[in-house]
This record gives sequence, C-alpha cells and structure tokens, in this order.
Amino acid sequence: IFLVIFSFKLLSIYTFDKIFIPFQNLTSTYQWTMALVFLYGIVISAVSISMGVGGGLITVPFLHIVINLPMNHAMAISLSSVAVISFIGSIVFRKRRYCDFLIIKKTILYCILGAIIGAWTSSYLPVSILKYILGILLLFIASKYLFAYLNKIIFRNKYGIINN
Repeated sequence: IFLVIFSFKLLSIYTFDKIFIPFQNLTSTYQWTMALVFLYGIVISAVSISMGVGGGLITVPFLHIVINLPMNHAMAISLSSVAVISFIGSIVFRKRRYCDFLIIKKTILYCILGAIIGAWTSSYLPVSILKYILGILLLFIASKYLFAYLNKIIFRNKYGIINN
C-alpha cells in the first residue's frame, strides 16, 4: 500500500494530500524532520535487510515527498544510506554463512558498471522523467507484492489452509 501511494503521487494519478499534510507540518522544523528521518531510517533498514529489497525504492519517495527534498538530493542520500545498510547486512549474512563469494566476484564488476551508468544517466535526466520512471517502477513492484499476497490468501482459502 505504501508503494502504491507513493507511485500514485509520483505519477500524479492521485496526490493523497490529506495523508501527507501532517508530515509536512512536522517537517517545517528541523528537529521534527530529523526525528522523522531517524525513525524512518530504522524501519527502512530493518525492512530492507529482512526482506532483501532495495531500501532506495522506499527511501527516495519518502525523502522527496514527505521531507520535500529535491529528487536528485533524495537519490544521493538514499544511495549513501543503502551503501551502509548493504554493508552491515552483508556482514551479518556472511557470519551466518549465506554469502556465496564466487557469485559476488562474478557480479561485482557488472554492479559497478551499472551504478556508474545509472548515476550518470539520472544526473542528466529531467526530474519529471525521473519521477515518472520511479513511479512506474514502484507501481510495478507494489503490484507484484500485492498479487503474490492475494494469491497466497486465495490459495489458502481455496484449500482450507487458513492461518490466523
């Protein structure tokens, strides 16, 4: 639902202004903005590490829509925070022996190349196009999660496997 709301707002399908007005009032002062970012950072870190999803998909819209940062600034801050989240998560997963270093060695060059191309491309694209691309991507990912969840519920109900 969170991803759908942000994708609709980025795509200007629906603004959800009533949802964001309380946050915009809070973010008018620096102290409340930092408190909101602090709490959000903890939640996003936990969610992105536990689910294995990129925290940037959630952090960029949050920083841009709720905190009112320009899109390019939100992307830069998100990338910095995701680097820290990924590093710490990788250390934890390495200690649990989940990391396959052969695959990491084979993909690292392509990841670096993709990061350079992505950063270069996004620095030259207009913000309106960046918002549109991110909005479409968020809507696609949200739809996949929603359909998977609904399919799980329907499957459980169809075969009588109901938990809770």
